[in-house]
Amino acid sequence: MDSQTSTAVLSGTELRPAINIIDGTRKVAALFAEFNVPVLQDLSLNVAGRADHYDDFGSAFSPKASVRWQAAQWLLLRGTASRGFRAPSLPEITNSTSVSYGNVIDPRDPIAPTQARGVTNLTIANPELKPERSTNLNVGIVLAPSSRTSVGIDYYHIRTKGVIDTESADNIIANEASAPNKVVRDAQGRILTLYRQYANQGDRVVSGLDFDLRHTQPLAAWAS
Repeated sequence: MDSQTSTAVLSGTELRPAINIIDGTRKVAALFAEFNVPVLQDLSLNVAGRADHYDDFGSAFSPKASVRWQAAQWLLLRGTASRGFRAPSLPEITNSTSVSYGNVIDPRDPIAPTQARGVTNLTIANPELKPERSTNLNVGIVLAPSSRTSVGIDYYHIRTKGVIDTESADNIIANEASAPNKVVRDAQGRILTLYRQYANQGDRVVSGLDFDLRHTQPLAAWAS
């Protein structure tokens, strides 16, 4: 991926809402296998796995196992457990920089400490990034009181570790004393530029319920 910009933008004589300067390449190889195993007449097991290798950060393996049990004609039980990953994108891990503009409130601004001020954000890639990795669980039940009607309820729980993101502008300003290289101020002491870098941040957990209601009605029943 090779995405550059004009010399007018780099010199500051031309402004654009956002600029992405990307210069990077990667090689990816993957192997996938899946098996469907009929354990019993009404019970089936699915096992799958995918191995990926990226030449810039390494390898990742994503297994999955799911089970489906038709306990009765009107009752279906199902569940899936898996692991996943998201590789850092080329703009996040290679020789890349993005330029964007935003507003911040700087409590140390010498003129307007309570008013939002426009600043330039320079976001830099991080070659030390690790992939995001997740563990996923889904369990559900489907009730079918008739051949035309079904009600499904599924619970999902997803935990993602090492979420890739940048430090917030508020956090950079609040910790300027410990990392002054992230903040550039003018001669008056007002913020001009914030330097941000992608990093593996904390974990993210998402869970919830999915509801699915289906009913079919033949059109012939409404015909005159």
